[in-house]
Amino acid sequence: MEAVVKEENKIVEEFKGKDLIGKKYKPLFDYYANDKNLENKDNGWKILSADFVTTEEGTGVVHMAPAFGEDDMALGKEKSLPFIQHVAMDGTIAKEATDFAGLNVKPKGDHQTTDIARIRVEVTDTGIGVPDDKIVTLFEKFSQADSSVSRRYGGTGLGLAICKSLITLMGGEIGVTNNFEAGSTFWFEISLDVASDVPLTTAKSSDIAGLRICVISKENRDRMQFSSLFSSWNMAVEATASASDAANMIRQGTQTGTPFDFALLEVNSDDIDPVAFAKDLHNDKDASGTHLILATGSG
Repeated sequence: MEAVVKEENKIVEEFKGKDLIGKKYKPLFDYYANDKNLENKDNGWKILSADFVTTEEGTGVVHMAPAFGEDDMALGKEKSLPFIQHVAMDGTIAKEATDFAGLNVKPKGDHQTTDIARIRVEVTDTGIGVPDDKIVTLFEKFSQADSSVSRRYGGTGLGLAICKSLITLMGGEIGVTNNFEAGSTFWFEISLDVASDVPLTTAKSSDIAGLRICVISKENRDRMQFSSLFSSWNMAVEATASASDAANMIRQGTQTGTPFDFALLEVNSDDIDPVAFAKDLHNDKDASGTHLILATGSG
């Protein structure tokens, strides 16, 4: 057990098998457990006893599969278990299993095409945490844990709302576990198709060495940080605090045969409209070839 979970474990309580008979359990996939129209649903997802399951030939605990065993089928009928057919007669997964609906169970010649990986990403900090009464509003637009005039941390209150929108569009979940005054753990989970026979490629700084980038930010500190980062990748960097100066630099670069490959605009000032700036570049024949990157200084 410790080799699997990689941490110490302790026995909290011991049970005899007979004490568990009749206990309900939460299914790993709740597609059918939540189906109000499923006949005999209340009899499902329950621990049953059977004399054909022993510890002599296994663990003594099995998951029933009535469709593949006569003993399982007989027990299912005796206990009036709900009948679930999650695979259609054509070999595709039924519509009720929404994450997999319509996929072939195991296509001939490529058994991995229906595999889906559930990815969980966690970001943990050891900061001040979030008050419990603020957690429910964290993922709402323009909502912040501290909205007072004297708050210590900046931001617009949009970052987490945007994250939630993107994760939701991808069919995932996002949330936070919190320890007030001791930090928080933000997490998200998404399901992704498993790629087969795709060569792994790793980006290298040498791939962008020599490319030109124009950094636009009102904050001198941020211009210096971005310039230092891009210079460490051997990119040619020019930096300015003015959007109009940046546009002129990009035009001149194209006209002199040294065009800018990228322009990074930090959206940290009310007098720079990123949408208008992007449209100006796109509509200018001497600047339209420059790829625009938008960044926020905080929030």
